[in-house]
Amino acid sequence: MRPVNHVTIGCCVAAALVCAASAGCTGGGAEKAQAKLLVALPDACNTPDGMCVMPDGSIIVSAPNVNDQTQPAVLLKVTPDNKAEVFYAMPAHPKTGKAFPMGICLAPSGDLYVADCQWFVDADHQARVLRIPMKDGRPGAAAVVASGLVIANAVAVNDGYLYVTDSSMLPGTTPLVSGVFRFKLGEEGVVVKQPLDKDPHCVATLETRSEKIKIGADGMTFDKAGNLYIGNFGDGIVHKFARAAGGTFAAGVVFARAPEMRSCDGLFFHAPTEEIIVADYMANAIRIVSMTGAVRTLAANADGLPKGAIDAPCEAVVRGGEVIISNMDMPLEDSVNRKFERPATLSTVPLR
Repeated sequence: MRPVNHVTIGCCVAAALVCAASAGCTGGGAEKAQAKLLVALPDACNTPDGMCVMPDGSIIVSAPNVNDQTQPAVLLKVTPDNKAEVFYAMPAHPKTGKAFPMGICLAPSGDLYVADCQWFVDADHQARVLRIPMKDGRPGAAAVVASGLVIANAVAVNDGYLYVTDSSMLPGTTPLVSGVFRFKLGEEGVVVKQPLDKDPHCVATLETRSEKIKIGADGMTFDKAGNLYIGNFGDGIVHKFARAAGGTFAAGVVFARAPEMRSCDGLFFHAPTEEIIVADYMANAIRIVSMTGAVRTLAANADGLPKGAIDAPCEAVVRGGEVIISNMDMPLEDSVNRKFERPATLSTVPLR
């Protein structure tokens, strides 16, 4: 029988006290860097989300445009010299007539995989995952890899498989159950079955106890050994699922948490330093997590600062010696970010 990994986590005062007593959980005493503007995005984008770095140093940015849904969803391209342009018009869902691209990743083939969330207009298992074929640097017609998810969010390719987080796999559960799905590269047209935690493509589940933020498994990344890390958005925790024999994963454990880390949106494993970069959406901050689980703050700022400051960051990737930050700028209850502003931006801060 396929193992389904399960984690029970409480994000509360007691958890914070345990965290503070742990040697692997610190806020870091180093001086924080100040994020600056990398690029103001064109009018076609009012909500940047996921990012992936291409071999030539350009960055593909997904724009679900949830802040202003009168604008259609697109993918943008930020060139190596930081010029932003529309790269691809996302195909609309046949039922909803809209697309909401979020997580995006690059496969070894050169193709792009994109999570199409759909939850913003239809929470009834309409989310899907698309493959966008690439030829000579140009995108082709998208193919549906999988459908039937609730909140398709992050995507990642590892060891011949495509992984997808579903941030609300079993909506209405208390604690909220979310999970991770795996599809072999080349699979297409998969319709996942309900209940989703019993579908054979589900390889991990976790619980979110936050009463205010009902978003579970969000950002996702792998380390050099193929261990899986998942950001629990609502509880502000990074979970680790160690790779086991036969490509399965051991039961999940709490890997990193800190009182100041209020959410875990996008995760990015930086191989040279063996650190995980975490976009802390709720706190307008970028955290760095070591392989011991220690947490430090790379950059953080209040709301309402000049354009270029961190503004509800949902993704952070590394290009060269800098961290590139996607500012979703969509206010949530109790988040530092309080209002949506134009133009949408990407920020940059030195990696150190």
